[in-house]
Amino acid sequence: MKKYLVIASAAFLCALQTPKPQAETLPYEWGKAFATKSAPENVYFRARYLDQTGKSHQLQVWRQADLHLRRRTDDLLDLYLDKNADGNYNYRLVDYARQVIISTDRANLLRMGIISDWFGLAHVLNFPRGNYTITPRQETATMPNKCTWYQLEITSSRSSSRICWSDQWGLPLSIQARTNDSEWTTQFTVEDIHTFQPAPGTFDVPRNSFLQIEAAPDNNALD
Repeated sequence: MKKYLVIASAAFLCALQTPKPQAETLPYEWGKAFATKSAPENVYFRARYLDQTGKSHQLQVWRQADLHLRRRTDDLLDLYLDKNADGNYNYRLVDYARQVIISTDRANLLRMGIISDWFGLAHVLNFPRGNYTITPRQETATMPNKCTWYQLEITSSRSSSRICWSDQWGLPLSIQARTNDSEWTTQFTVEDIHTFQPAPGTFDVPRNSFLQIEAAPDNNALD
């Protein structure tokens, strides 16, 4: 059963993948630029993003405050996060191609070397690591919703990102990365966004005959 631990790790990495400007600064500075307090409680959005090989993927997200989250990637993976009584999150991944449902928590993900948190998954940007600067910038690109453009410079990797952040939705509507000294490539863009009323089953893991796996590095059931 060890192969299923490999499957679990690979599937989680795929489902957790979003553009990740890595950085580190005071929480006030990050929170000032990328504020979420004005966002509605229930938000749905559909976006396109490029993975590390340049392949395009569709991402759909249903977000209910800080309680429930569902992320669907290419209609192949559904990742569910649910806040438990301890204030931590349970992760459940439905892999339709492999017909498995993988359950874990953030502590186990960290032990497997997968760094993930609520903010990064619900609001697309991972909370920062490494030295960086955030600079407001004027941008002429037309977006369907109002947003503020920032340039994120990461010192350690000498990389730059342009982020069109919407306080209204608590999301980047567009993320561009500099591919060389002069060209910028859109890595992430929101195609549709609106509020929604959660229907029965929106955040329920489908009941089916899929194999159930508890993903943990020291899980003897995987031997």
